Amino acid sequence: AVQHSVQRALQERLSLSQTVANHLEYVVQQSLRRLEDVGRVEAEWLEDSNGNGLRETLRDVYFQTIFNEGIFITDTQGKVLWVEPYNQDLLGANFSSYPQIRQALDSNRPTISDVMIQNYHQAGSAQETERAMVLAVAPLKNHDGKIVGIIGGEMDVMASNLTRILETVRLGYSGYIDVVDSQGIVLASTKPSQLLTSSDHNNILVNLIRDRRSAVSTCHSCHEA
Repeated sequence: AVQHSVQRALQERLSLSQTVANHLEYVVQQSLRRLEDVGRVEAEWLEDSNGNGLRETLRDVYFQTIFNEGIFITDTQGKVLWVEPYNQDLLGANFSSYPQIRQALDSNRPTISDVMIQNYHQAGSAQETERAMVLAVAPLKNHDGKIVGIIGGEMDVMASNLTRILETVRLGYSGYIDVVDSQGIVLASTKPSQLLTSSDHNNILVNLIRDRRSAVSTCHSCHEA
């Protein structure tokens, strides 16, 4: 009877986890689609510093997606042409070192990163600060279908709304939900102390992500002292 009760509780949590995962996937996919919706642009817009239409489009994408750190457009060499919110320090910056930009240009498809740790300087301060980011990029094409640049969005993990989405989920006193990247690093959690820690139970999560599988089991050995 005890074993049956445990299995039933595990199955209930698996069902809840799948429901939450489906909702979060919808939220992320909608944000990626908003990047792709910019899609085909007039090549002249990228060269026109007074292109109000493009500026308004980027502002809409910024406010309607998970990319709380900003939206940017680069040319095919990774040079930043536009950024929203406006940041003079980023204009002209070279983002070609991001492998996701090269992947998007080569594959002609959007791509999204795992957690990346970046160093940046706060405005008016020489102090360098670390922040954990997730980057998503998509090819930008003109009306002839030629790739003329990249549109991308950056999400600050510590300030994202993914955790706020999870806050409505209740799993009892000891239960919690983690959202992890493909390396098992926690992007969002109902347990704030878990953020940016490695939540991979003996590589189980990485394998499940790779194989696109769900699973349910008890966990003891990975928490042993």
